[in-house]
Amino acid sequence: MNYYDDDHDDDDAIGYGNPPRYTRFRKGKSGNPKGRPRREKPAAAPPDTDLDDSLRKLLNREMTIKLGGKEQRFPVFQVIALKQQEAALAGSVTAQRDVMRAKEKLAARDALRNAQAEVKALEEEAREQEAQGNLYDYLIGLHAEQTRVYELAETTDTVPDPRYPHPADFKFDHREKRAAIKGPWDDADAGHYTNIAKQRDYHLVDLIILSRQRPKASRFSRRLSNLQTVAFDMLLPSRQQLCGRDLEAILSILYMLPMCDLRAWRRELDLWLKMNPLPAPTKKTTREINKFVNDVMKPILKPLGFCSVADLEHRLESDTA
Repeated sequence: MNYYDDDHDDDDAIGYGNPPRYTRFRKGKSGNPKGRPRREKPAAAPPDTDLDDSLRKLLNREMTIKLGGKEQRFPVFQVIALKQQEAALAGSVTAQRDVMRAKEKLAARDALRNAQAEVKALEEEAREQEAQGNLYDYLIGLHAEQTRVYELAETTDTVPDPRYPHPADFKFDHREKRAAIKGPWDDADAGHYTNIAKQRDYHLVDLIILSRQRPKASRFSRRLSNLQTVAFDMLLPSRQQLCGRDLEAILSILYMLPMCDLRAWRRELDLWLKMNPLPAPTKKTTREINKFVNDVMKPILKPLGFCSVADLEHRLESDTA
């Protein structure tokens, strides 16, 4: 059948949604046979020249000018911009036009940068969600595997292999599809949590000793030991936290122990911690720890007249010197 032959329609019915037949696409034939044109790559930036370096140095060279009755130093390009603004305010039409054009170009560049930042943020969020989803799926499978390992070890009365991570340390948010492990991942990581547990036990025993001393220790010392005990306890997996057990029963047993046994236990813990110190934190981690400690300690330190933990340390050093 000829493409243009049709017993039902003719070109007399041409109108909206019914173009002439000779302008319509043929069936089985692309309307864009050459395909989408390739996206042109941006032209490469020209290399730096000696003139570029010289101009950069000249524009960044500082010079002294009076601004607001005071002498101040500014780079040359800022001085030029200030002089142009002064000329515009003085009534120069050319300067006013140049300043407004510069403002429009700056606004356009700012809008472009903001748009690029938004796109980058969305891409980062998408990558983070994808990574979180992959971690969620992985930990779901790992949790099922470790659960079988622990069930088999309990049935055969053997040590689980692998021992870590413990099934109770998995934390899932199935609604948001997020997962994490609050506890050791492997044997090497378990040593870190053992150190934290020793730190918690040391401050707990120290708290009991301070509470039973005659004359009683200062309220600040007891509150500090209590805070340190709670802080280290919260870093441990929930299965090892004192808050998850019968804390009153543990404290009552500790209060019944002789003071000589408590002091001996504290010395043992102190010796263990000195022989097994935690690795030195990085500068960034140190800043984060100091900020966290200051925020937590502020309600305790402020009534005692201390501005920060550093102020307390300096005061203690001066008192002991």
